[in-house]
Amino acid sequence: MKDDYMNTVCETRHNQYKDNRRSNLLCIVCFISIVFTVFMIPVLCTGFNFDPYYRNYTYNVAITRMPDGNQKVIKIKKWRDYDGEQVQIIATDGTIYLLSMNNTVLIKNQNGM
Repeated sequence: MKDDYMNTVCETRHNQYKDNRRSNLLCIVCFISIVFTVFMIPVLCTGFNFDPYYRNYTYNVAITRMPDGNQKVIKIKKWRDYDGEQVQIIATDGTIYLLSMNNTVLIKNQNGM
């Protein structure tokens, strides 16, 4: 009878320990998910044309020199900077440009041009 009682107590404690480990792991996973969500949702919702952490990365106009030498003014819908000197600009009309930053100026107008 004493052995049965000890086995029952040991099993109960072992199950409580396993439940606490699961609960702690769940808390850690939830915390990491919340932190990731808090920092990534503003970035994903802005279309990568705005830095939600108060840096000035919003541009609405680009002036670029095309390969034939002509200058072109592009109204920006979204843009993305790549490593090196390339920038991809998606214009408001849907045209996608892959340009060199050596030949491109990004401008932020308050009136949106």
